[in-house]
Amino acid sequence: MALIVVVQSAEEVPALVGWAWQIALARREGLCVLHASPGADAEPVELDDAALADAREPVLAAIARATVDARTLAAGPETSSVVVRAVTASDLLTAIAAEVDRLEPSLLMIGGRWSAGGRGRPLVRRALDRLSCTVMAVIGHAEAPPRRYLVPTAGGPHATAALRLVDTTARHHSGAVCALYVEAPDMEHGEAVGRSILDRAIKDAGVTTGAHLDTRVVFDRTTRGGIQQVSGDYDAVMLGASNQGVIYRLLFGSVPETIAAEAEGPLIAVVRAAMPWSTRVRFAIERVLSVWIPQMSREDRISLYERLQTGSRWGFDFMALIGLSTSIAALGLVQSSTAVVIGAMLVAPLMTPLLGAGLALVQGNQVLLKHATRAVVFGFLLALGIGALVGFLSPIKVLTAEMAARGGPTLLDLGIALLSGVAAAYASARPHLLAALPGVAIAAALVPPIATVGLSLAFGELEVARGAALLFGTNVVAIVLGAALALWAAGVRGRGARLWARRTLAALILALFGLTVPLGAYLLDLSGTRPSNVTEEVRQVAQHNGYRFLYLERRNQALEVHLQGPDLPDPVFVQQLREVAWERFGEPVPVRVITQLTIEAR
Repeated sequence: MALIVVVQSAEEVPALVGWAWQIALARREGLCVLHASPGADAEPVELDDAALADAREPVLAAIARATVDARTLAAGPETSSVVVRAVTASDLLTAIAAEVDRLEPSLLMIGGRWSAGGRGRPLVRRALDRLSCTVMAVIGHAEAPPRRYLVPTAGGPHATAALRLVDTTARHHSGAVCALYVEAPDMEHGEAVGRSILDRAIKDAGVTTGAHLDTRVVFDRTTRGGIQQVSGDYDAVMLGASNQGVIYRLLFGSVPETIAAEAEGPLIAVVRAAMPWSTRVRFAIERVLSVWIPQMSREDRISLYERLQTGSRWGFDFMALIGLSTSIAALGLVQSSTAVVIGAMLVAPLMTPLLGAGLALVQGNQVLLKHATRAVVFGFLLALGIGALVGFLSPIKVLTAEMAARGGPTLLDLGIALLSGVAAAYASARPHLLAALPGVAIAAALVPPIATVGLSLAFGELEVARGAALLFGTNVVAIVLGAALALWAAGVRGRGARLWARRTLAALILALFGLTVPLGAYLLDLSGTRPSNVTEEVRQVAQHNGYRFLYLERRNQALEVHLQGPDLPDPVFVQQLREVAWERFGEPVPVRVITQLTIEAR
């Protein structure tokens, strides 16, 4: 294993390189000193002792002095290998990440400023966010590496990593460590509670107690105030990286960020434990996607957010479009007019809030998710009511082919909805592809299934109503997930801990898997129990008896044959259909004939 220390300025070299050398000796690891400087991209260069001795650049000269001093101070035969590498790149974080992938260090130390003065996130904070190994960001300067460490802890994973790190170093170099807990002044039995928490944190860190390790409980109304009470007695304050959400940090600032921003007095080190494998896999996938898929620009992301935020709000315009599209769809379904139903799909506004929900989940935007959910729920209820009203008022109360087609969704419909969500989000993310959205709206119908539910309830066709409701639910879940996937792949990602977003996505994924059960059952019932040639034979028998064949489907183990004709079929005709079904299925199958009566006037 190795340890990497990244230096960017000469003044941070004495403390940073010396401290890294102490840690490397204590952990019996090699040390790689990486001089990172902005500039044109170039291959990293390894510098030997001769090159360092002749170096005129202030940072390299300081590194040369620090490595010589560090080797001189090494006690006895204990030593660690030291390698100095220089890297110049336009994106320093990418170059440092490449070194991390190459060496796979147990720890990366990096110095720098916590605030960039409005010029974007500084390198030290980006390293904490993105690098996979354990990272220690050091803020401040000192003439020598620290020997007395203060570690505020409440048992979090990052504070535990910080405590474990300095315990090893302090024991090896006769240093001192104080584990600190800040308790509220009005807390009953606060001293005992604090001691108990510190004992548990020390146990979780796996450190050994001894003369080098002390514990301390101080009382203050803020954690920052408690740390500042005692920080002057120590050379370095070791802070675990914050897990607080991004909104909280923006409003109030986390304890590590606030203290590190002040950077007065002792050295401040913010430690972030190594990322779990799931996070590493996610970052690896993001790097691959950024190479193969064009990432959205900042302007495109802003435009997309404004467009979806406006379209995801429940208001009069949204309500009017839902009402009109549902009325058109319901009338088209009653007439069994495919063209009218397609027209209703183009008017329906439900796709926009579903895309907004997908954007909200990848952004971690609770406000947008709330607006989108409200629009979808209220839109569904309004459309359901209009569909039922049209059904009750309609003089034609016959289950049509267009309605029946939405009463038996299958896994194929789930695939269509998922791909439609991906296509709609991708088209929305690319302004020059917005013309493709109407086609996506046709592919993943949202309002016609709701209208079918209302009509079927009015007609007493409860089974068709259940199937249409299942189709709508499938479309909603799959489109949201497809949109979230497409937007994430296109570079839309939120910052900070978004536990609620991850839980919502997990719930949607579980719902998607749950939907595969009834959808798979519909598909098996459709494909596994209907011979491929039964439709054609039923069509021939119907035409021979003067009826127009519409379609057939398997429902509740019975074969439903939908026909159109001048009168009800006679028993002989029905028996012929039954014999065809029995012969093709190889077993007695109930046959149900549904006839639309048509009377031609001459």
